[in-house]
Amino acid sequence: MATAQILLEFGIKTKGKRLLLFDGHVYTLNKDRRKVKYWRCQESSCSAFVHTDGKDNYKAHSGTHDGHLPSPERIELLTFKRKVKERIIKKTTPIGHIYEQELAASKLSQTSLALVPDAKDA
Repeated sequence: MATAQILLEFGIKTKGKRLLLFDGHVYTLNKDRRKVKYWRCQESSCSAFVHTDGKDNYKAHSGTHDGHLPSPERIELLTFKRKVKERIIKKTTPIGHIYEQELAASKLSQTSLALVPDAKDA
């Protein structure tokens, strides 16, 4: 019997802490043991958890997201911000130009575009 491969995506908060993006929801690291990491849904009232091994491979998840819906727009914005930050670190191009280039190249949904701040506000 073959097991399905579950892909996890990781993002970074503004303070440099990692985020786990899984199934349309955002998780923050709750506990980090050597062999297991425990990720908790970022919504404070939510009881959902994801467990990964020490190498960030999926192990299990528990709980449900009863009080809130998935937020794909939020995940799109986190991914967009990560790409902008990576380019700002690597390139000498002015930040405003990098921001506008990434915004033009990204395929954000209409809702995400409405939530993206201007380059001067970001």
